[in-house]
Amino acid sequence: MNATSQQAARDVRSEAGLTVVRYEKGGRTGYGILEKGRVTAIQGDIFGEFTAGDRHFPLDEVVLLAPIEPRKVYGVGMNSHGYRQYRMGAEYPEADPAEPPVFEKSGSAITGPHSHLLVQEGMTGISGSPELAVIMKRRASGIAEDEVDDYILGYSASFDAMYPEVAIRDMLAAKDFPTSCPLGPWIKTSLDTSDLEVSLSVNGKVYHQGFTRDFIYDIPRVVSFLSSRYVLEPGDVVLMGAMGREAHVDGKSADFVDRFTDLGELRPVAYPKYQPGDRLVVRVQGVGELPFSISRAE
Repeated sequence: MNATSQQAARDVRSEAGLTVVRYEKGGRTGYGILEKGRVTAIQGDIFGEFTAGDRHFPLDEVVLLAPIEPRKVYGVGMNSHGYRQYRMGAEYPEADPAEPPVFEKSGSAITGPHSHLLVQEGMTGISGSPELAVIMKRRASGIAEDEVDDYILGYSASFDAMYPEVAIRDMLAAKDFPTSCPLGPWIKTSLDTSDLEVSLSVNGKVYHQGFTRDFIYDIPRVVSFLSSRYVLEPGDVVLMGAMGREAHVDGKSADFVDRFTDLGELRPVAYPKYQPGDRLVVRVQGVGELPFSISRAE
């Protein structure tokens, strides 16, 4: 390693927190560090040792991809007191289950910023929630809660999509389909996750808003539990669950907006159903904005 590369490596390691991007430029993909509107390509293993390289690009000259290519995506169902009470109403349990309710998505569910979430043939729309995503750095199996921080690469914004019609009969199948997990726009390697605002805007209007302080199961508990059931691999994504309540749109509860559908068999309130042409933006405080669109699969 020459003197310039050695200095770059020291510069990377000296940062309290990095913004890691995965990008495409001239037909080549790679990982980089974003700083002051410029992407610096990295050399080495994003999950291990890496250094800042000598290639630099303005952010507007690269295409941002999903910041990671996971083997698996794991999620927690309705992981906030407010959201669970809102969805379950009188059925909301007085005591929380000892184990978080979890589900899986395949790696093919991941798509990146400015991408298209595709509505498959036979489906009438998409539902889902904005969520904080945790990205794993190391292989984890049976780790304790106080070990979890050492296994996390960083945090991103995500959207956990599902088909409402399928959810009536099979919630797991409703959630796992191609493009069902937009993720991005990058990974923040250092973030205080104790009280972050997480929101979803649809065509410029806020439809959903919550705060991580309302989590039923915090990040250490969720990741530790998942590692007791599965073997988590580097790059795997953990979705921390929906939080808060639907916002008010044009002075009315979002449940009464025309695009929402009543699925009384599943929940006592309506689920949203976003349509092809809708433009959605997930915002996670301290991370950034994840824009994507709903489109009809061809």
